[in-house]
Amino acid sequence: MKYFAVPMFLVAVLLAAGAVQGATQFSTTATYTTPQATDGAANIGLSGTPITVTMSGSGMFSPWTGYLIVGRTSSGTAANAELVYTDSAGQTSGGSSTLCVGYYAGGVDVLRLTASAGTFTAGGTAVSHYIGCNVGTTGSGTLYLEGGTFDAKGSVTVGGRTSGSSGSRGYVYQTGGTFQTAASKSLFIGGSTAGSGTVGYYKISGGTMTVGGDLNVSASGASGISSTFEVCGSGATSITIGGTFSLVTSPDTTLRFLMDSGGVDYISTYGVKGGATGATNNTLTGVVDLGFVGAYLPTVTTTYDLIRTTYNGLPTFDISGVTLSQEDIDAGWSLQAVNDGSNKFTVQATYTVIPEPATMGLLGLGLIGLMFGRRRSR
Repeated sequence: MKYFAVPMFLVAVLLAAGAVQGATQFSTTATYTTPQATDGAANIGLSGTPITVTMSGSGMFSPWTGYLIVGRTSSGTAANAELVYTDSAGQTSGGSSTLCVGYYAGGVDVLRLTASAGTFTAGGTAVSHYIGCNVGTTGSGTLYLEGGTFDAKGSVTVGGRTSGSSGSRGYVYQTGGTFQTAASKSLFIGGSTAGSGTVGYYKISGGTMTVGGDLNVSASGASGISSTFEVCGSGATSITIGGTFSLVTSPDTTLRFLMDSGGVDYISTYGVKGGATGATNNTLTGVVDLGFVGAYLPTVTTTYDLIRTTYNGLPTFDISGVTLSQEDIDAGWSLQAVNDGSNKFTVQATYTVIPEPATMGLLGLGLIGLMFGRRRSR
């Protein structure tokens, strides 16, 4: 498993330093259609009043090299703030900037890329970015990716902290657009230094995901940290992991697939790791939750591809450590790992149609009627 490119204490120092070095404060609800020059940092938030800052036209932050915090007042406290991108020309970029959607306990903060948004570029390769950072168990940071491109040059943590011991809540809802990290840069759902009460949640139902490094669902496996990666239906174009997909063994770590009439989008990954620390190759562990979108239910037994590996260096693939709920088992679900003959594996879920009790009863009556009919004919 890979860890953050910059030590967490150093990120905290950089954030603290930026907070006192000429940060530009955005504290009113407004729409910006021209570039907003900032002196090394940008904060969005107003004490006591939720605000929304919208970037339209060529509106962007340029340049900013310290950090961008969605949810920070001028006095360095939590705020409820939303940053929205609505135009294909609007973008945010910075050579070494750190993005934090939420950074103070209690803040409820949002970054939203609408269906018409352009490219939002988050920072350089030497920093990490956070969706829900230090917001505690009452606050949250959320990315709504409806369109455009969220382009992270560094690693991204959804639900984590840079300091203190309390938990933090981070959420990503991707219904369109593109989420991507640079080569070798990872996505952590539930950070490695997250405290008890932390929630890391990523749901993709549309668009494209490309992670240049690893995708880690729970980077620590510690108790009290809820980490979930959910693939909802067949609306996404592709989900591609350049490194390994890691699902840590923990009752609070969940990989969820919900199928629709078109099936479900599978995860393409170089390899899969599992175990208590997510370090065991070709091993899938943890909780796998299976179901359907809405009222959809197949009428015939159906097999779905969930994960496909592109690495062919290991001849076995172990799924014995996967936990399926008894409810899923009773509903007719089962899992298997299939070797394509070249040691590339596909993890599949099969849904076996189980006749309803009423159907079984009618079948039984039909058999009884058939028996009586035969007796009469004799």
